[in-house]
Amino acid sequence: GWALFDRDPLDSFDFGAVTLLGDAAHPLLPYGSQGATQAIMDAEALGICYADAIEAGTGVQGCVKAYSEMRCEVSGKVVIANRDMGSTAVLKVVDEECKGMSREEKRSWCQEKGSELHDSVIQKYRAMMPKSVRPQRKT
Repeated sequence: GWALFDRDPLDSFDFGAVTLLGDAAHPLLPYGSQGATQAIMDAEALGICYADAIEAGTGVQGCVKAYSEMRCEVSGKVVIANRDMGSTAVLKVVDEECKGMSREEKRSWCQEKGSELHDSVIQKYRAMMPKSVRPQRKT
């Protein structure tokens, strides 16, 4: 068998001349389809920060610091949002909406509103995610 492990977001990805990216920086449970997206955003941010550090003469440590400042908080918010998107996210909402209903009333409610509810839960989650894969470059 295997298990899923959830980790709290880190306060920083800045370890001097070393940093983390992808799942090493922000492990995500496999519910929100965000793992690869976040890793791509990390890589792009790292490239921008590297170019900026070369231009500014701050070296690898300047790059790592800027990358951490650009991605750590944002990716941490994705980790937290992703926790609520587990395989039971829609079921939790259904449970709240159907409190006090009989089994037949619940079945009827689900047939009538289930698809719409699923779409609204997914859309709400997507609305919370970062909108750009390309971080803004300093000017």
